[in-house]
Amino acid sequence: LPSDQSFTLEQFVMLQEKTTKTKTAMLDSKNQEVERAISDVIHLLKTFPLETPTPLDKEATETLWAHYAKLMYLSVLRCTKQSFFALKKRLKTSAGGFLYIDRPFFDVDIELSVPLVTMNPSLDEIQAAINRCALNILRCSKSIFQWAKGNGMRDRSQRQAYHHLIGQDYQIVAVCLMLTGAVEGTKKQVHEYLQAFMQYDYLWKENKQEAYDTLMKSNPDLDTIDMELQKYSDIEAKINNIPPVHNIGCLSLETGPLKNSLRTEATMWKVQYTSNMHKEAVRELE
Repeated sequence: LPSDQSFTLEQFVMLQEKTTKTKTAMLDSKNQEVERAISDVIHLLKTFPLETPTPLDKEATETLWAHYAKLMYLSVLRCTKQSFFALKKRLKTSAGGFLYIDRPFFDVDIELSVPLVTMNPSLDEIQAAINRCALNILRCSKSIFQWAKGNGMRDRSQRQAYHHLIGQDYQIVAVCLMLTGAVEGTKKQVHEYLQAFMQYDYLWKENKQEAYDTLMKSNPDLDTIDMELQKYSDIEAKINNIPPVHNIGCLSLETGPLKNSLRTEATMWKVQYTSNMHKEAVRELE
């Protein structure tokens, strides 16, 4: 989870699924290696030639086996916790606006979807992806099996995975619950930010032809018409000054698509006026 990089939702899901699959295979391999190593150590202890042959205490070997089996469980648990904590830290709310300490996690486009200004992907889609990632982390331990009791039962199909034990850990439960509401705290800020763009809603809500007809009924002079055209040029300039990025928590809101749509709407108003004026001028000359 690099702190200097943002991801689209699709990139995030693909990266996490690939990473969890790779790390699960590695952990399972290490788990089996350590289990075989401890089994070999116990075998060496049992078969090591001594001057005075002494049978190895069975309880002692079982205690040794159980000790390292528990250490392996704690290692898998720690890996799972660290993965969750890393995700939690990366999703943690950072500075808003244009400045940030860590680069926001998700790249999100702000778009005009008449009659509303929306996010793509939506907050619900982002939350669903985070939930999916958390579930993938938790599922890793389904493919990593507990050691056989007493250095026996080699058949992995007869063993239990670590998943059940890890799922009962209170810290795991707590962080999972926290992640299910990871973007909840940003909803109000995001809504307020999107609502700020509704100041331009007249660009797509009002009827251009009716607005032109209303203006012409007042018999405007050239200065009045020029001022009306200049109004939309000023609106375009204001749109151009909208910051390209606005950060809210783990979201990097890209305003490029919205700005393009707003500029298009403003241009259409100017085109409507100039086109109608041109038609009227042609009629007067005929």
